[in-house]
Amino acid sequence: MATSTLSPTSPDRSALHPDSFVQATDRHTHAGGNLSRVPFTLAGLTSGLLLQVVLIHLIDQDWFAFAKDPSYVQTGYTMIEVLGCLTAAALLVRRDWWLWLGAFGVAAGPLMGFVISRSVGLPHYTDDIGNWTEPIGVASVLVEIAVMLIAGRFLLGAWRKQ
Repeated sequence: MATSTLSPTSPDRSALHPDSFVQATDRHTHAGGNLSRVPFTLAGLTSGLLLQVVLIHLIDQDWFAFAKDPSYVQTGYTMIEVLGCLTAAALLVRRDWWLWLGAFGVAAGPLMGFVISRSVGLPHYTDDIGNWTEPIGVASVLVEIAVMLIAGRFLLGAWRKQ
């Protein structure tokens, strides 16, 4: 009668060693190496969070009004929205390191914009200086940090493997 290699009643207890289990599941859960093996659920979560970043910025610019002034701020919003949608969709199909880098960038860009616009302001865009507690801005920051943490974990794992 054959026994499972991970069974607690297995005569060969070396199969229960933590390193053996990590090697057996490495292709499904480990951040390093081939990132296309990242679990679909984490890629799906990250895609959903990226779409939240897009949604928040669409709401903040009054949906499709494209009327943020100055124009470079509107260009930034549009880039976040387009790149966020493309990266979210691509992560559901592939999970290569450059897509995780893209996800990190889609989140880091608006986070930097938030900090700069609330602290020293941007050229010809000083209305938000000191406005740290605006609810939509706080929501955006929380979602962007979550994306950066998830994407950063996989990027760091891939970098350590090299």
